[in-house]
Amino acid sequence: MRVLYIILLIAWLILGYFMCKKYLCGDTATTTADKAAAVAVATTDSKVYDCVSSLSFIDIESDFNVVSDENFQFASSNADFNELSVELETNLDDVVDYLSDDAARKIQIKGCYTADEANNSEYDNLGLARADNVKAYFIGLGVSPDQIIKTSRLVQNDCISDGVLSQGVAVAIGVPNN
Repeated sequence: MRVLYIILLIAWLILGYFMCKKYLCGDTATTTADKAAAVAVATTDSKVYDCVSSLSFIDIESDFNVVSDENFQFASSNADFNELSVELETNLDDVVDYLSDDAARKIQIKGCYTADEANNSEYDNLGLARADNVKAYFIGLGVSPDQIIKTSRLVQNDCISDGVLSQGVAVAIGVPNN
């Protein structure tokens, strides 16, 4: 009888460990880093950023967290984004639904650009032109223009590979504190 109790105790401990890891603990390192990145994106404008081709839509005030391995991609010195992947389009639909649930929610779109790119747009920099094109895309999906804030940010020159900027935008989502 004692052997049965010991086997059940070990099975309970192992099962409890995996259940805790999966349902309670989650991947806290990634989630914390993603939230910190979203806050940094929302508050910093003058720094040159590293290249990150993934795109995170995180609202640190709620549990909304959509991360795409894809990002808006732009040809060098061009404000029009390349064709979107199916995965990114699906993630964008989730973001649009989330924004539509509450008109007070805002999305900040930072168009990325490098110092070596030629700016042939009517904007002060190519990042603003790219942010404006992404803003128009979101409006086409049904997001209110009042919910979208557009800015730009300078990224490293080596973010362009084979003539394509793979980190086209960075975003932050939330309800402004007014």
